[in-house]
Formats: sequence, C-alpha cells, structure tokens
Amino acid sequence: MIIKQELLYIIIALIFIILILFIIYKIMKKKLSHEIIIHKNDRNFAYIKEIQGISRSNTTKTLNSIDKITKRFFKEAFNLKNSTGYSKLEKIFKEKKNRKIEKFCKIINKELYSKTKPKKEQNEFLISLLINIVKNNHILGTEENSLKNEKIKPSSKNIKISGIDKKKLNQKNNNSKKK
Repeated sequence: MIIKQELLYIIIALIFIILILFIIYKIMKKKLSHEIIIHKNDRNFAYIKEIQGISRSNTTKTLNSIDKITKRFFKEAFNLKNSTGYSKLEKIFKEKKNRKIEKFCKIINKELYSKTKPKKEQNEFLISLLINIVKNNHILGTEENSLKNEKIKPSSKNIKISGIDKKKLNQKNNNSKKK
C-alpha cells in the first residue's frame, strides 16, 4: 500500500513537471515566433539579407552592388539624396562624428574611382562594414519618420504667460504702439 502511494505521488509529480515544461515551451514558442515576424518586417533585416546575397564571383560587379545597396540604404536611413557622392558623405559623417560610416565612405570612394580592379578581400571588408552600419543605424518606419520630422509649433493664441493670454498681451502691445 505504501509503495502504491509513493508510485502515485511520483506519477503526479511527473505529470506536473511535464505540464510546466509544456507551458514554458508554448510561451517560448509564441515569443520567438513574434520576434521572427517583427524581424522579417524590419527594413534593416531586408538590407542585411540583400547584402549577404551579393554575388562575389566578379569583383567589379560585387563592388557596384555594394555601391547601389549603400546608396539606397543611406537615402532611406539618413534622408540623403541618391546622387550624393561618397566624398561629400564622408564630410557629412565626419561632422556627425560617425567614424565607421566616414571610414566606409572613404574606402568605397577610393575603390570605386581606383584604376585597378577591386580585390575580393577589400569587397569582403566593405560588405562586413556595411552590414555593421546597417545593424547599427535603424531605418525609421513612415510613422516614426513623420513623428521625428514633425516640429511641434505652439499656437501663439493659446499660450499663457503668467496668467495672461498671449492674444490679449499682443493686443495691449499693439494698442500701446499706436499711442
């Protein structure tokens, strides 16, 4: 009888442990699938995938692909024009004290306008730098961008200064100027 009771307790404990593990599994699965969905919708993630998919068979074409992706990313992430040259971008990012992007612009500018054929190692270095830049500079969505660009201008009619409406204050100032 005592053995049957101990066996019953062990079975109940095992069922309880399995139930807890199942609940933890479901929570983790839901959380991970949510993160994957968010990650797939992320613009930066799309750029990283595109950069990783660059063909590396022809070094000149690889460099041109890096250039095109970089220009699109800079346009989207930093609100820059596609036609902005790397020497100008280098100056912009030097002023912003962003050394990684400044260095990247200097290297890609040198490679694009060099008379020699691009080296595979240099292209790989540029790709790794670009991936790092994309990871560290999040592209804002349209809603985030509009909030960032929106400047809040207070209406002069609704501002109160020490309990006096600004509209009334302006009227008093105008009346005193007329006299």
